[in-house]
Amino acid sequence: MSQNFPADGVRRRKLMLLVLPILAFLVVSTGCGQDRVAGGTGAGNPDASIALRILATTKTVAAARTALVPVDTGLVLRDSGGLEFRPNRVRAWVDRIEVDLPGNAQCPDSKGSDSCEVGTLWRDQGRVWDLVRGVPDSLQTPFLLPSGTYRTLRIRFDKPGGSDVSKSDCLSGRSFCLEGTFLRLGVVRPFRLQVALQQKLVFADSTGISIAPGSSRLSALLGIGKWLSSLDVGNCLDGGSLPAGTDTLVIDRDFPCGNFEDGLNMQFGQSQDLQGD
Repeated sequence: MSQNFPADGVRRRKLMLLVLPILAFLVVSTGCGQDRVAGGTGAGNPDASIALRILATTKTVAAARTALVPVDTGLVLRDSGGLEFRPNRVRAWVDRIEVDLPGNAQCPDSKGSDSCEVGTLWRDQGRVWDLVRGVPDSLQTPFLLPSGTYRTLRIRFDKPGGSDVSKSDCLSGRSFCLEGTFLRLGVVRPFRLQVALQQKLVFADSTGISIAPGSSRLSALLGIGKWLSSLDVGNCLDGGSLPAGTDTLVIDRDFPCGNFEDGLNMQFGQSQDLQGD
């Protein structure tokens, strides 16, 4: 019996030499896995509840980004002759919102009614947005986004369907509608600017915006300050092509002194910005 103990001891030592490396591998692998999930942007990271604002601004991008309150309550558009138009109501039909997820981020664990595939989360909207307040006309559910650095957001502006808004709504058959007043020759007159263009606009921040639990909001800033820069409304009024008076001046694709949408196409793509709050 005594001769068996050394043999058993040898076998135990050999077994331990085999088992210890395996245990070490398991410990290291498990630790790495936890670090990757907690510090990266993979599945299992806590999601942040993010509200989105879509805001019209006539500030420069730099000025809008440094404003403490990015809501622009002093909107001013100028035509080519310098005539100032001051909208107090800016509305748009938002058809779809797409968010590019950070590099290796996976879809959030709970995405609600949103859709998500590798690299992109999107929401089919189909609703009116107030671009002065930055919010939709009806309740907006926050986006649940995995933690990470976000650089790109895409918004598709389109015309509402036939039953989505009333026929008397200025957005009927239009993607954007601006309403306000302008002052000319001492007379204050209302105006309505209607845009029928369908656009998918990119809002980007090249540096990136860090989203983490506790983050609250993303703001997409849409520059509208030059939307009338291709028209000379004052000259058109002087020439008699437009009726004088105090009734609402309508500017749309049927405007008699030039199709401003031709020039507006060039403005899109040059006046979008994305910022975090």
